[in-house]
Amino acid sequence: MLQQSHKISVPYPDPKPDKNVAYKLAYAKPVKINVVGSYAVKTLVKAESALSVDMIVVMPKSIFQEKDFLNYRYFYKRAYYLACVAAGIQKSIKKEFELSFEYLNGNSLHPILVVKNKTSKFKFKINP
Repeated sequence: MLQQSHKISVPYPDPKPDKNVAYKLAYAKPVKINVVGSYAVKTLVKAESALSVDMIVVMPKSIFQEKDFLNYRYFYKRAYYLACVAAGIQKSIKKEFELSFEYLNGNSLHPILVVKNKTSKFKFKINP
């Protein structure tokens, strides 16, 4: 769905979810969005070529079910939610920013969204 409408691939971990799953993937407005890390506490050291700001998006309880701890369901829902956030950002920012997915510390269960400004050396890292 997101691939067709927004050209965004959901960064599902392997193994990918089965097409006949008995649970629903959903999006609802985030409970909170916070700036975290060194930028928030004003201790940022410019170590990379770009200024980086880390953000946390808190997913609402309403999108979870009782057995989401089973069979990667939480990770699939998290990846889908992150792709929905990317689709919303893509829709609102047009062509000023570049969106990509990376894995936090190389962990494929923990994708993050990286939003880079095309004209300056500034990027956001979004972590649900």
